[in-house]
Amino acid sequence: DDDDDESAKSPASESDTELAARRKMVNMETFCNEPDTIEVFECHEVKPDGHKVPARIVLTTKKVYILRALADRPGWAQIFAQHSLATLVKITSKRQHPEFITLRFGTVDEIHTTQRFIIPKAGAACKAMKIAVLKEVDRLS
Repeated sequence: DDDDDESAKSPASESDTELAARRKMVNMETFCNEPDTIEVFECHEVKPDGHKVPARIVLTTKKVYILRALADRPGWAQIFAQHSLATLVKITSKRQHPEFITLRFGTVDEIHTTQRFIIPKAGAACKAMKIAVLKEVDRLS
């Protein structure tokens, strides 16, 4: 799939600052080394307006977490998003830019959230996510 025109959905009434105030803060080293962590990928999240934000995708046996480092607290991050692996329904990349990855979360019938990333190790990230999703769906069925 080469068409990525959907934008991520977020409540229009809340600013990023208001949302950030409610997000859980974690020590990145501790969080990324939890026993259920499969892989961690350094990346940039691409916001709907095209702005790039440094992030990490933490892939666990049951969830995908999106972490953003806290500028004022080295070694700490906020969990900006978390999704059940079973809701990761589509992973796409641009043919011209294979490191530009779009993750779509929802159900087979409806996409609820779309997030875009620039992942230097995109091939490894996509493969790891697909394998983890298949294992989780198999476990749940």
